Amino acid sequence: MNHAFPATRKLWLVGALVLGCGLSFADQPARPPAAYDVRDFGAVGDGKADDTKAIQTAIAAALCPTGVHKRVVAYKGNKEYPGMAPITVIIPRGTYLVNQPIHIQMGSYSWNSALVIQGEYARIRASQPMESVMHVNVASHVLISGITLDANKQAKHGFTAFKISGRPNAIQRVNAENALSHGFVLEKCQGGNFRDCSASSNDGDGWQIVDCNAGAYDGCVAMHNKGNGFTIASKDFSAGCFVSSFWSEANGGHGVFISPKVASTVVLRDAWIEGNKLDGVNIGGFGAHLTALNILGNFREGDPGQTGHSPCASIRLTPTAAGCYISGCLIRGGGAKGGNVRCEGDPAKHHVAGNFRGWGASNTNPVTVDVVKPEASRSPAPEPTRE
Repeated sequence: MNHAFPATRKLWLVGALVLGCGLSFADQPARPPAAYDVRDFGAVGDGKADDTKAIQTAIAAALCPTGVHKRVVAYKGNKEYPGMAPITVIIPRGTYLVNQPIHIQMGSYSWNSALVIQGEYARIRASQPMESVMHVNVASHVLISGITLDANKQAKHGFTAFKISGRPNAIQRVNAENALSHGFVLEKCQGGNFRDCSASSNDGDGWQIVDCNAGAYDGCVAMHNKGNGFTIASKDFSAGCFVSSFWSEANGGHGVFISPKVASTVVLRDAWIEGNKLDGVNIGGFGAHLTALNILGNFREGDPGQTGHSPCASIRLTPTAAGCYISGCLIRGGGAKGGNVRCEGDPAKHHVAGNFRGWGASNTNPVTVDVVKPEASRSPAPEPTRE
């Protein structure tokens, strides 16, 4: 049997397919580009031109693209709901001057508000006084990476955020430096995810982490800030969070300060804490869990010009601290005996075990708890502010 179509039928079929596809394509909106380059919006990145408008316009275009082809991206219960693929804003290597904060106004936890900002080791520098170099407001699907936020002693803060919530977010390889106050100020970023970010040479704290329940901070750095390296505080929430594989060195305050109002577990683990002007870790809250910390400095016993009886401590449990667990730490220097835990309250409220001090296998002694009265001359650490 011959199944071949007659020539006329072949032509009719091809024409119908072409016409049908043409109508189908015409009915579909065009997809937006996969990425927007800020240079296509007028940014120069030469450290001289004002690139504020260009960067803000590129971000606005990515958040509200025209002709979006929507697709199913998630489920709610058993019901599908549509969303759009996130669009990337590319900031190539260069120095971009801004005269006002770069606002990333997401305002939603929906997949329909998703954004990627990919810096190629770019620097965004404040050119005049402002609150912060970059601010993110309410987001659950945002990825920002590869950017240095240079406050240039003009902006109060490098990076500020309100409610960057949930693990789908990732702020990574973002540096905040030269701020008049704090490097990072994060408020109510519950479950927020920060990786390999650093705060340095700021006039306040490196990091202020306020009401960030279940926030995760991995591989982050605080160095050469005039305040605390990391401040973990509570205003409205219990403020428990997880800080791991971090580095806090040469800061003018405490390496880590946990506010007395913190009411749930703050986990500090796998860290290097060295040479801060005050305590290595100062704990005022409830339920801190410290493990695998390497703490050096804080007027280490034997340093030239020091007596070894500094009022600073490697780890200080203040009178308001309770329910703390300290285990598996190496504590070398700080305090009247050069490496013990200083407890200013009831030691029965804490568990301290399996910690050591010393500089080698032949000089390693167990850490003990020094129970002392709070020093009358020592004023309590102030509650954190954004100013």
